[in-house]
Amino acid sequence: KLGWGRTLQPCEFAKLSILLMLAKELSASEKPMGTFREFIRIGLLFAIPAVVTLAQGETGTVIVMGFMFMVMIFFAGVDIRIFLFLVSMILIAVGIFFGYALLSQSTDYRVLRILSFLDPQKYYNSAGYQILYSQMAIGSGGLRGIGMFVVGSISQLDFVPEDHTDFIFASLSEAFGFIGCCAVIALFVYLLVRMLYLARFTQDKFGQLIIVGVMAMLFLHFFENIAMCIGLMPITGIPLPFISYGGSNFMTNIIGVSLVVNVVRSRTNSTRVIFQEPARK
Repeated sequence: KLGWGRTLQPCEFAKLSILLMLAKELSASEKPMGTFREFIRIGLLFAIPAVVTLAQGETGTVIVMGFMFMVMIFFAGVDIRIFLFLVSMILIAVGIFFGYALLSQSTDYRVLRILSFLDPQKYYNSAGYQILYSQMAIGSGGLRGIGMFVVGSISQLDFVPEDHTDFIFASLSEAFGFIGCCAVIALFVYLLVRMLYLARFTQDKFGQLIIVGVMAMLFLHFFENIAMCIGLMPITGIPLPFISYGGSNFMTNIIGVSLVVNVVRSRTNSTRVIFQEPARK
């Protein structure tokens, strides 16, 4: 806590630290993770912060870190066999967790979120409550929405928990409807496609991996938040970038985009120097 009712989430800034360390290590060779020692070293750059973050209960942040790691090693040119091995390990781990959630009688909130995702009606009074009322708020917006701060709306009556942070997309959908949702999604898609375009034409591998890492981070936040609001993904507590309330996440996203802008600016300046007309004697 910082005082004055403010808090700081170090795990948000840990994502940027992992991004920069991975970009540095992965850009050091043409075929990263080619040796066992290099495989362990690069893996620990992700594993150590992820384990510490998971111990704090921030499962959603760990998922974002893992997705960033997989996307960055793919674009870095890691051997496809190593990449497929890691993907298979992740799928096995997810399958084991889903199986544990279905077979156990655990009351752990992470297990309940999986169970409520599979059958929200069964958990109406507990973990399924958020999903059901989020879907109701989204559906009540219709085509054009009912407007902001309407008395008697689902959001204003606080039927949607955390409607200013994790479930802010439900509030936006109710206020601005299908058209507003499409506008928000279109802006995010443009941002992500633009970053992919910039990474494609960045020759410096370190800078390219920074852009790819930021793009992966924003993409998973964007996809997971909207998907969990409409019931396509389990609830993970991942905020919607630049829209959800929360200073730490907002600062992380701003710094990430600033890193992308800095890479592009450096690339532009280098190009100008290379093609600058030589001075006449």
